[in-house]
Amino acid sequence: MLKNFLTSPPYQKFIIIEGVTQIVALLHLDLLDASWKVMELFNFLSTLSMKIQPQFSSEYGRIQYQCKKSGGKIVKQVEEYYFEGDKLETKKIEKPDPKKLLENATKTEINPDDLATFKITLTDKEKESRDQLILPYLPKNEDNTTEGGQIYYKFDEQDDWDEEDPDDDLDI
Repeated sequence: MLKNFLTSPPYQKFIIIEGVTQIVALLHLDLLDASWKVMELFNFLSTLSMKIQPQFSSEYGRIQYQCKKSGGKIVKQVEEYYFEGDKLETKKIEKPDPKKLLENATKTEINPDDLATFKITLTDKEKESRDQLILPYLPKNEDNTTEGGQIYYKFDEQDDWDEEDPDDDLDI
């Protein structure tokens, strides 16, 4: 799409059509105050906006464009551009699949000792002394009998307990 737009003669795309107004504007963001939201306003109003990005690790330049179709769909793409002789060529940059990136990433073990400024692990001697320590607030359960979670409640004089079934009047 961008290739077709850029490779054709500049005035060929801007044919005058009756009832259609076209404006082509070049906006230098380095000349504007950063607090102004001029670029956002232009992107909102325009059907096609292009932004030239700085070159990264590639020898080619990059251009980011956003095209709003008549049905409301917005297409955002980043392409690399370069010149072959006097002809402008573009190449679409594919977004990497996050699942493939996770599969290819090497898993590194995180050692908690490296993250802390103090000693986290215990030596064998410290582990042995910890296991032999009897804490005063924990009862030592010598007998292995279990009650099974039963609750025993002793009624007081103030308890109001009715022996009758409270649901007797319901027709079930």
